[in-house]
Amino acid sequence: MLSPHIPRLGRQPALDGIRGVAVLVVLGHNLGWKWLPGGFFGVDMFFALSGFLITTLLLEEHSRTGRISLGRFFVRRGLRLYPALVVLVAFSVASVFVLHPPVEAPRVTLMAVSVLGYFSNWVLALDPRAWAGGMGHTWSLAIEVHFYILWALMVVAVTRRRGADLWMLGALAFTIALASGLWRATAWMMGWEASYLYADTDARLDSVFLGAGVALLRLGHFNDPQASPLRFFDRWTIRSFETAGIAVLATMIYTVHQNAPTAYLGGFGVAGGATALLILTTQLSQYSFVAKAASLRVLAWFGVVSYSIYLWHVPVGKILPAARFASLGLPPVAVEILRAAIVVLIAAGSYYGIERYFLRLKNRSQPPAIA
Repeated sequence: MLSPHIPRLGRQPALDGIRGVAVLVVLGHNLGWKWLPGGFFGVDMFFALSGFLITTLLLEEHSRTGRISLGRFFVRRGLRLYPALVVLVAFSVASVFVLHPPVEAPRVTLMAVSVLGYFSNWVLALDPRAWAGGMGHTWSLAIEVHFYILWALMVVAVTRRRGADLWMLGALAFTIALASGLWRATAWMMGWEASYLYADTDARLDSVFLGAGVALLRLGHFNDPQASPLRFFDRWTIRSFETAGIAVLATMIYTVHQNAPTAYLGGFGVAGGATALLILTTQLSQYSFVAKAASLRVLAWFGVVSYSIYLWHVPVGKILPAARFASLGLPPVAVEILRAAIVVLIAAGSYYGIERYFLRLKNRSQPPAIA
């Protein structure tokens, strides 16, 4: 059965650091750094982290209060995501109307509505031309919100069943991950458009549910160590898995291009799975070198502001292409560093000026514990 004594995860610099790495490779890829052709796999790293964290938060609430309040959960998610997103959409729409001809207005308006309604991924899947306006990257936020809704409902349904346990939820999460990966690979081999499969929710659930499954492995291990497969993980096993996970992610990020068959025939899930494995190792052992490396202050800081970096890097990159800096006479590497620095500065302003206020409101809405 579900344990009433699930350990609280708390804020972990190592997880922030992994998120920091993810946002940096996405930033470099979308700014056009040619040595990061597979930087888009950073999104799968985000997905795995989200699956892990959301699952843990839901079950921590169940442990503390004996139930899961869906209303409170969605309010907290809204306070975390929506305020900065609204500002981003307003800026993007205004910039398009100023910098582009009126013919773009209907498409940009539809995109803005879809972003705020969290269905931009389906708009992009059905019409790749809708990437206009610097908001196309929000497809991943839509998939995350779809996951929040789907998984929260599933977790609530399972936890209300008599005899439900963490292993049952874990089996469900891994089954969904496998089904999503198989569906995407099958659709690719049947000739479906890559642009559709890249942004469609049901074709991109493998990474996020692998993260959820790993969260349940962790909780199951702490709940019943003798029944946990993780009891066999010793110091050298953990270090071997960490080495393999890093090697897999690095190889994919540096070699795989976005439309390569590798990405659709399992690559997205492999990136998410490798990230989930690294997350797990940070939770199991004091010997985790990933936990130590990812806890570096600079990486953890990038993880803290990663949401704002992700929101702003595409519109800023479109408004400030490398060609705009030609008059400075800087070498290409310096131009790219300058563009990235501008994105980070704007993102820091968004985080400290917008996000942090609403994060304080979110943290006040913690559910009371069982008396």
